[in-house]
Amino acid sequence: SLSPSHIIQLNISAGMEDSLGIMGESQETLSHRKKVVGEKQRALHQEWQTQVFDKIQERLDKALSKTSPRETEARLQAQMDDFLRTGNTKAGIYRDVICEQDYDPLSTRSRTLKVQTGDLFDPLKRDWIKARNERLNMGLSAGTSGQLARDTFDTKMWSEQNVHSTPYGHCVDKTGAYVVHPLSQSVLEQRRSKLVMDHYNYPNR
Repeated sequence: SLSPSHIIQLNISAGMEDSLGIMGESQETLSHRKKVVGEKQRALHQEWQTQVFDKIQERLDKALSKTSPRETEARLQAQMDDFLRTGNTKAGIYRDVICEQDYDPLSTRSRTLKVQTGDLFDPLKRDWIKARNERLNMGLSAGTSGQLARDTFDTKMWSEQNVHSTPYGHCVDKTGAYVVHPLSQSVLEQRRSKLVMDHYNYPNR
């Protein structure tokens, strides 16, 4: 005869193998939740497509129609020629140091195509806007700043050397596992010291 513990184990195994048992019910619940989440995501994407993307694209098309392709091409070509001429005649062009009398890379901003988006409602920010309005209705501050989205990676940190100088960018892979990656050859060459370490034969000047 089987002991009570063996009978319990057999019942549990039968329930796990039976499609109508606890495992079958759990699988059905998970499948239903996945289906519901997928439907919500598709509905939210469609709402964003209609309320944000399509309206911005329509305004951009309208603004672009005011300028002929030939004029746009001539303007961009002139900007590129100015950049190449400055880079070939000056000692260098730096991102953080701008000499406006020589070359101002920000001067093109005045002719950048812009459209108004302040009147658009972004459904992806619905939860944040709801929380902000509730705080305002309670007499509290709206938040620490005018931030309307999640924190994102600063564009100044996008370069390979800056990203790999942080533990997250250098020691963590896509799954979040701690894996140390070797530096690229370009970074190694840039960091290579050219100082001659000789305590006896050192330069006199």
